[in-house]
Amino acid sequence: MFVLVHSATLAHGASLLANQREESAATSTFTMPAQVSSTEAYLQLEDGGKLWYSDTGGAGEAVVFMHPASVNGKVWGFQQSAFARAGFRVITYSRRGYAPSESLGARTSYAADDLSKLLDSLSVERAHLVAAAHGGSFAVDFVLSFPHHVRSLTLQSSLVGIDEPEYQAMLSRLLPPFFGGLPSYYKELGPAFRARSPKGVAAWNQIASTARNKENFSFQLRRHSVDYQVLESVSAPTLIIGGGADLYAPSPLLELQAAHFANSKLVVIPEVGHSAYWEAPAKFNRLVIEFLRTSE
Repeated sequence: MFVLVHSATLAHGASLLANQREESAATSTFTMPAQVSSTEAYLQLEDGGKLWYSDTGGAGEAVVFMHPASVNGKVWGFQQSAFARAGFRVITYSRRGYAPSESLGARTSYAADDLSKLLDSLSVERAHLVAAAHGGSFAVDFVLSFPHHVRSLTLQSSLVGIDEPEYQAMLSRLLPPFFGGLPSYYKELGPAFRARSPKGVAAWNQIASTARNKENFSFQLRRHSVDYQVLESVSAPTLIIGGGADLYAPSPLLELQAAHFANSKLVVIPEVGHSAYWEAPAKFNRLVIEFLRTSE
């Protein structure tokens, strides 16, 4: 029995090492793949706002990527080509307040309503949502608001915005008061990535530095408050991806989330920080594409 277990452990370790070497090679050179041809345009909203979006089109199932708070819809360069070549219709967009979309300042707007209008304008009846970090809170709000529009939900390192004493107490232990003042790249990118890929850090910083419309920026609103009971009402297949080196959302926090989604799977990628889609794109893409192909 010991030999069998030891052999399995060695095999797992060899596979993990191979994955780490693949990602290390990719991040050290940090070459963004060529993008698949897409339509870039603006959706004019009834209240005067404009949403920038990119759409690869095609007959495949639609996948909508929802960006974090520190960057915008331009951050999905490692996903656009990979998912399009896997047969999916890839839609990325920037929420209001994020370039190239227009900001309406402090005017009240709901991100879920904007996304619903975008999907309607593109004749997309149902889509897979792939959301990172703060984008995940808006993805959950969209699922609660328009469940008929959603095939599946992928949440990568998102805090989700859960209002439960147990959950909030854990967050308070994780994030000291000075945390918000730390540089974004330090909070968002794990130490292994920062050590291996100065070019990757610089490219991420470039997107982050121009992500927001700096004049009159404000976050959009969500329609729903979220507690465990609300999460349990989400029936869409849900993949939760975390990073083993994530300061914001370590695995115990994600385990609390996964325990309260009706149909969820949790995967934690070793060494990765808060931005798996950027730090370990090959692994992230494989996990999500496999999940999408088995979700319905």
